[in-house]
Amino acid sequence: MKIFFDADKLKKSLPATEVVKHYLGVPKNIIGKVFYWETPFREGAISGATLKVNKDFIIDMGGDFKGDIITFVAKLKDVKIYEAINIIAKDFNVQGLEDSVGEKE
Repeated sequence: MKIFFDADKLKKSLPATEVVKHYLGVPKNIIGKVFYWETPFREGAISGATLKVNKDFIIDMGGDFKGDIITFVAKLKDVKIYEAINIIAKDFNVQGLEDSVGEKE
């Protein structure tokens, strides 16, 4: 049996900066409310290739990725969106955000 989480509620409950920090560690730079990491999406990218993160959005500067915490984890872990939602919920011990449909087989 799988539990499905409400994606919008999940995104609102976790800042993108905290999610990226969980998976990539300490940012290499912080300017105001914008955090910067080296991008994990471009293998062999030149040193300093940047992932820019604010409260809600994640952007690979110079790359082809722009998204939220769910699409970030889906791309990082190479999984489907629903799997990324469940990974985030498990990794952050999120409870009480089950979809109104509830449990599904």
